[in-house]
Amino acid sequence: MTPTGESGSSLIGHVFERRYVLDSPLGGGDESREPTSWRASDEVLARPVVMRIAPGTRAGTKLHECASAYGSVRQASLAPVLDTVKEGSRGLRGVVREWVDGVPLLTALTESGLRREESVTLVRAIAEALQCLEAEWRELEQG
Repeated sequence: MTPTGESGSSLIGHVFERRYVLDSPLGGGDESREPTSWRASDEVLARPVVMRIAPGTRAGTKLHECASAYGSVRQASLAPVLDTVKEGSRGLRGVVREWVDGVPLLTALTESGLRREESVTLVRAIAEALQCLEAEWRELEQG
C-alpha cells in the first residue's frame, strides 16, 4: 500500500518533478512503511535510472541523509547519486541513482567464469566502497 492507501501498482507511471517516471518496482516491501526501489526513466536525459522512494517525513529524512553520505563517496564501484526528489502530495521523498546493467554479485562470482584473481579484485572493490560508505555514515551520525 502507498501512503495514501492505494495499491503499489498505482505508483507505476507516477512522475516525480516532471522528470522521473516510475516504470516497475525492483523489490518487495510495504511502500507505506519502508523505502522501496524502482526502475524509472529520466525523461529529460532519456535514460534509465534507479529510484529509492521513502514514505513519510522520518523515512524520507533518513533516506536523504543516507543519500548525502553515499553521494559524497567517490568510488568507481558505486553507481552515483544523480538527484533527490520530493513529492508533497503523496508525502514521498526519493533518491535517484544511475542505472547499471549487470548481474547479481553471486552470479558474477560463481557462474560467470571469473578467474580467482578477478573475483578477489571485484570483492575488494565492493569492500572498499562499503568501507567508504561506513566512514561517511559515521561522520554524518557524529556531526
